[in-house]
Amino acid sequence: MSRLQVTRRRGTLLVIVLLCLMVVGLTSAGLLRWITLHQRQVRQTQWQQQALWLAESGLSRARQRLAADNGYSGEAWQLDAQQLSRDHAGVVTIQCEVISESDEQQLVVEAIYPADSIHRVTHRIAVPLKTNNSGDTP
Repeated sequence: MSRLQVTRRRGTLLVIVLLCLMVVGLTSAGLLRWITLHQRQVRQTQWQQQALWLAESGLSRARQRLAADNGYSGEAWQLDAQQLSRDHAGVVTIQCEVISESDEQQLVVEAIYPADSIHRVTHRIAVPLKTNNSGDTP
């Protein structure tokens, strides 16, 4: 083999190796992007579930407080990360509101999780408050 043929073979081999490295690099970059997006979606789903649980807990808390005290009008319930056994804190806002069209009241619970992030999730539950015959709220 002549020296020119050896140089051409090496050049061809180098081009093939570089193309293979480029394909591997692009595939890796695409896979990394997919993993990152999937991880964000999973985190968002977890945060949505946590906000739902917090809102349901706030609703139970409000019903218990209303059963003990008819004058209960709501509160802002701060839960730190340690109380939630999570990485972030949460906030549950509870309000007893009068519906404008009637004299009926509704209980509005809004949970925010994580409270310390700009990418937080809010879950809101509004349920009517029924009064029994004596005018007391259960």
